[in-house]
This record gives sequence, C-alpha cells and structure tokens, in this order.
Amino acid sequence: TVRRTRLRGIEQDLPLALELFATMGQAGLGFDAAVAKIVRALGAERPLATELANFQHDMLAGMPRPQALRQLARRVDLPALTGFTSALIQAETVGASFAETLQYQAVELRSRRRENALLQAQSLPVKLVFPLVICFLPGIFASTLAPVLFQVVQVADGVLRGAGR
Repeated sequence: TVRRTRLRGIEQDLPLALELFATMGQAGLGFDAAVAKIVRALGAERPLATELANFQHDMLAGMPRPQALRQLARRVDLPALTGFTSALIQAETVGASFAETLQYQAVELRSRRRENALLQAQSLPVKLVFPLVICFLPGIFASTLAPVLFQVVQVADGVLRGAGR
C-alpha cells in the first residue's frame, strides 16, 4: 500500500512536471537545470521530486544520462514515467531537441489522462446501478405501494367482517 500511495503521488505530479519541463525547455533552460528547478518546485516530500533528486545524484556520481534515466524508470516502474524516460533516451541518442520531445510528451500525457477520465465517467452509470437497486428501489416501492396495500387491507377487513355477521 505504501508503494501504491507513492505511485499515485508520482502519477499526480507527473503531468505538472512534464508541463514544467516543456515550458523550461522552450525557454532555453537545459535539462539538468530544469530537473533541479522541478525538484525545488515540487518539494522534497513529494515522491516524484525524490526520484528526480535520485536521478540528479546518479548524474553527479558520473552515470551517463541514458543510464540514469533507465535507472529512474526501473526504480519507479510506472508506464507513464517509463515512456517519458524512453522518449528522453531516444532524443539524446538521435540528437533531437529536448524541448520538442518534452512538449510532445506533455501533450501525450494530457490526452491520455483525458481519455482515462472519460472512461471513468462512462463507467459511472454501470457502477451506480447496484446501489440504486438496493437502496432506492425498496423505498420507492414502499412509498408507492403502501397506500394501495392499506386500502386492500381495509377492503379485506370489511369483507371479512361482513362475512362474519
């Protein structure tokens, strides 16, 4: 459960971090400086900031950037972050612009999150059927059928009293 909470925190912070990466990349800031600013912006207690700080430590220890990115993806083991690190490794290998890669990753993650939100919204009516049937329908039946049942009992009582004379 601690791991699940940590992963959920990373998933929550990742879109903001990608947007910040993309913005800083477009502004001309280098990738390593952008990582440092994002770690400061997120705060030391956030799991993504901790992992990015570990990435910085790996880089300072002399590990090549692609290897440090792979290590980051292995440590976190989250598909969204793995895709992000893979794109950065590919950009570094081919010599592509980090700013463009980061912008594309931010747009991609935003659309993926939107699709997930739509899927959750579409599954909501199915999830509401059971509570509605169990909780509300008995009350509705009782409120609509109670007067009818009361009249049936009165008529039956009158018939039984009339037959008993």
